[in-house]
Amino acid sequence: MKTFAVDIILDGILDRSGSPVPSPGHSYWIAVIRYKVINVFKGEYKHSYVLVGHDGADMALAEFQPGVKKRLELSIKSPQHAVYNNSFANENPGLPVYFCLHSELIK
Repeated sequence: MKTFAVDIILDGILDRSGSPVPSPGHSYWIAVIRYKVINVFKGEYKHSYVLVGHDGADMALAEFQPGVKKRLELSIKSPQHAVYNNSFANENPGLPVYFCLHSELIK
């Protein structure tokens, strides 16, 4: 996979997991999750929420449940041919989806 530059580093609280991605097929689906922004450490981000595409996210895992705090390293660029499964598009019109390069749980 192509390496992307980190555009934003922030801490967020997982607000809502999005819809599960369809089964593998002709499209490369990426799940979108909404986080409430706590702190921004790198880059500029002025919204209260951020939409994050997590490649291979297993929504059944504890780390993808509401209330979990994470440090997120994000890129505005996404993998070629990726399709975001963005169930938040109507609730958050105009809010871009960032691709998660790295995440870690924080306290």
